Amino acid sequence: MPIITIFGVTGTRVRSAVIDAVLADGKYTPRAVSHSLDTDASKALKARGVEVVVGNLFDKDSLKKAIQGSKVVFGEKVTNFWDPAVYPADATGKSEIEQEKNLVDAAKEVDVKFFIWRSHKDSTNTSATMIVRIFKVHCANSQRLGADKAMVEAYLRASGVPFAVLHTGRFGENLWKFGVLAKIDTGYSIAIPQFDANDVQSATCQWVRHDFGTAAVALLTNYTDKTKGVLGKVYPVVSLRFTYTELAAAFTTAINKEVKFIQVESAGIAEVDEMFLSQAKTPAFKIIPFPNPDLIAFGVKFTTLDEFVQKEIHPGNFSPPTSGPTTQEVVQYYRASSVALMLDGYNNTAYFLTSTDDTPLPESVDKEFLACLNFTIGAAVPLVDAPSKKLSHKDIAWIVIGCVVGTAGALLRLEKEFDFCK
Repeated sequence: MPIITIFGVTGTRVRSAVIDAVLADGKYTPRAVSHSLDTDASKALKARGVEVVVGNLFDKDSLKKAIQGSKVVFGEKVTNFWDPAVYPADATGKSEIEQEKNLVDAAKEVDVKFFIWRSHKDSTNTSATMIVRIFKVHCANSQRLGADKAMVEAYLRASGVPFAVLHTGRFGENLWKFGVLAKIDTGYSIAIPQFDANDVQSATCQWVRHDFGTAAVALLTNYTDKTKGVLGKVYPVVSLRFTYTELAAAFTTAINKEVKFIQVESAGIAEVDEMFLSQAKTPAFKIIPFPNPDLIAFGVKFTTLDEFVQKEIHPGNFSPPTSGPTTQEVVQYYRASSVALMLDGYNNTAYFLTSTDDTPLPESVDKEFLACLNFTIGAAVPLVDAPSKKLSHKDIAWIVIGCVVGTAGALLRLEKEFDFCK
């Protein structure tokens, strides 16, 4: 069977959905590329019979070796922002783009016949770009994430490699991930900041592990048929639109208990409020027909809201976390906050809607020292694997203290090496 090489497959729901769908389809042999063969995720894939190889996105020759013999490549923004070669070596993110361009170049040089790129719509010119530095810690804001992906998409288009793009946006599984379902006296609630009862949530890949994988396989199946016109096109994977009132009604039917949508003025974190406000008030994927008729024509069978709810709902989804965040979430919050400060130039413009006037820090603030401090936080605080258990407030306090102590020690070391830290 022909081989499809899938990059970053051990990392996210999207890439896992692709490999699951390829295995189920049975017409391609999946090959997973990982930074290490010793991770639990790599070992789990090998246990399923999936070939796992090592690839370094900074080393084009290693990518060519990983891809060699493949007919198709699936790729997306798979870089680790906390790789020392990316940050703090290059806090602008240019090295991330370099890695993805290396992937395109390697695919071209080994004569890959089809490249599927998972991307986002470029939000550079959107009127409601916002910082999401808590949940997207590998970049400073969603504007940069979309712009970087679009830049690589343009590079792929100019490369001459036959390709198609799958655009994604919000994932339905985030309802579970971010714990928006909660028990109340009368039943359950869905509490969403900034959304009104009639604001439409345009959910792309509404059920990621079902919808995205089947969309990728549909492109695999049809790209060789010139009459289908797959090559060079962008396919938004739009499977559902709903208001949160409609979603609550679907949950009510599924569990036979009342579920209410509750309008919340604020999540308590300005960055999160801006993110939800943008989703509620800007068009995004809301002007695209759904389910996407082009993908339906290729045989994709999207799930409905009722199917998603019936299959995914279980009691654990209706319980808020029993305590605080995981170790990883705490550490990444501190790292991401410091990175966002530097990348924003200590200016709150990106923090608010783009219509907001610039309000930079006062000139009396020592920005060089701030740069040194935030650079040091990113360099000194380790990125750790997330444990399964949640942390108590005491645990979180010790992590924060550790971050501060580690940063202070690193600052003392850097003071001897960098003039701007003095």
